[in-house]
Amino acid sequence: MTFSGTYAIAVKRGGIIKEGRVITAKVVSNTVSVKIVDLSVNTRIGPKGPDNEQGNTHPKIIPREREWGPIIQGFQLSARLEKDTVGIGEPIVLELFLRNTSREVLLLGHFGLDYEITIADEQGNSVPLTEYGTRIKSAQKEIGVSLRKLGPGGEEQASIRVNDIYDMTLVGIYYITVERGGLFKQDGKPINAKVVSNTVKVKITDSSNSSGTKQQPKPEDKKQGTGKQQEQGREEKPASNVLWQQKSLRESHNWLLPGLIIAVAVLAGLLILLFLLWIHSRKRLRTRR
Repeated sequence: MTFSGTYAIAVKRGGIIKEGRVITAKVVSNTVSVKIVDLSVNTRIGPKGPDNEQGNTHPKIIPREREWGPIIQGFQLSARLEKDTVGIGEPIVLELFLRNTSREVLLLGHFGLDYEITIADEQGNSVPLTEYGTRIKSAQKEIGVSLRKLGPGGEEQASIRVNDIYDMTLVGIYYITVERGGLFKQDGKPINAKVVSNTVKVKITDSSNSSGTKQQPKPEDKKQGTGKQQEQGREEKPASNVLWQQKSLRESHNWLLPGLIIAVAVLAGLLILLFLLWIHSRKRLRTRR
């Protein structure tokens, strides 16, 4: 029941026994109906009229339009942001919808991080991975592939927090495009192409600091600054670097106590050894006398 609409549900129950005899008939329930709507729609309460016969009692539902990428051998991919304007550090949630537009069953390969995300800033520079993003990209090579069927008109949904994977710590506008490979025909033959989504735009702001905001460098700033200064703009990542330094400091503290214990034990052993040698030398002197 993955499509919007009204469904009728009835239940039958067999396996009924009366006085030791099996009743071949089945008992049937009443029929109930359920209506499934798209949860990703906006609602609006309006006055009574042709589109809203009950007035404010029943809101008019206005679906949010999705933008789609091109159809690639039956597959089509849509990308949509939960919020297109966020503050620094807020989660940037990307919603993905992959559908089968053909009339046959298609297969999807799953191999860890199924979607390839490309993010660029206003100057067209690619956004680098975070430390976490680098780890999951490396681990992806060790994950096997499993296949799942996607029927005609079927749809797969996914949500990804992109700023967990990519370093989006600078104020500015970013453009996000998604690709997905691992596509197969019904007979299991791989499709040697990737389905590409539409491009979405997200704006990152810093409402807490309007004067000292760190922003993406402008093209004219790049010409004036040196290469080292340009790299510093990306290297200044206060939140991630401070957390990493705190973690390193905690780890060094964890090793400090065992190291002190070992040093004290070694020193005590040396003192005992010197004491034994001193006793032995005194005994030798006494025997000579």
